[in-house]
Amino acid sequence: MIVAVSYYLPIYTSTNSGATWTARDSARTWQAVASSADGVNLVAVVYGGQIYTSHDAGATWTARDSVRNWQAVASSADGTRLVAVVSGGQIYTSVDSGVAWQPRDSSRLWGAVASSADGSRLVAAVGSGFIYTSADYGTNWTSRGISATWASAASSADGNRLVVAAFNPLSTGGRLYLSANAGVTWTTSQANSNWWSVASSADGTILIAGIRAGLLFVSTNSGTDWVSSATTQHWNSEACSADGSKLIAVAENGNIYVSPPLTSPAPTLTVAGTATNTVVVVWPSPSTGWRPQQNLDLTTTNWGTPLEAVTDDGTNKYIVIGPPVGGRFYRLIKP
Repeated sequence: MIVAVSYYLPIYTSTNSGATWTARDSARTWQAVASSADGVNLVAVVYGGQIYTSHDAGATWTARDSVRNWQAVASSADGTRLVAVVSGGQIYTSVDSGVAWQPRDSSRLWGAVASSADGSRLVAAVGSGFIYTSADYGTNWTSRGISATWASAASSADGNRLVVAAFNPLSTGGRLYLSANAGVTWTTSQANSNWWSVASSADGTILIAGIRAGLLFVSTNSGTDWVSSATTQHWNSEACSADGSKLIAVAENGNIYVSPPLTSPAPTLTVAGTATNTVVVVWPSPSTGWRPQQNLDLTTTNWGTPLEAVTDDGTNKYIVIGPPVGGRFYRLIKP
């Protein structure tokens, strides 16, 4: 299920990957919308209005909290924990699907917010200021030493991989900023431009980013390399399915663009010996859905799951075999 909002128009939902759309609720100054993983629980915010929640995939909506300049909103995977930010106000969190809201941190020009799947790790950015992160469901926030005009933020499901877009219209432009450790350290990506919107797959491998008046860019390796689209628009926002195979982008002209299904490259599997007479089988950590298999004889189809436990250090996943007896062959498979 896909949900989209626009200024002075109703909310729209689609149950067929964007082929057709149904108008929901009323025309308001909708600013942002977020969804649970199953598309049943939705939350949308109105600039100069209230928060609205739906628990029936958008069929009906209920007004929540007070009239504020709501700027952005994010949801946990189950739709229970919500976070919303106010431009010139505070951060607000909810633990009951939007029924009650708790103010957090201080009043700032908040411009963006994103959440991990369980709602414990959050990232919020000030429209002209710093990035802030929380590791305790929004109770406490830590300022990160990067100041820019932030426009959008996205998070992986575990909250480790973050991407934030910087928009600087009065200078040479902003950059995309990436973090692989929940916002502790950051690296820049892409050239200076007026980056306006970003989205991420659940594992942080697939990223989509839009320039305010320019192209869309897609990365399939966590922001190391990017490929541009052929369409130039005033991009307002993007969304990405959990597995990264489906992308959607909304342009200021009112058009919604849906990409053909993406095929992510298979992660690379490496095998290396150690000084302790063991063997380590390693593959990249952001590789959702892939699991190892082993076989004693490549002339057979007797592939099975290794008995060794999989360890994930945040960068790589690996199993340790040792000491090995006889020959073994390993592969990764995605059912």
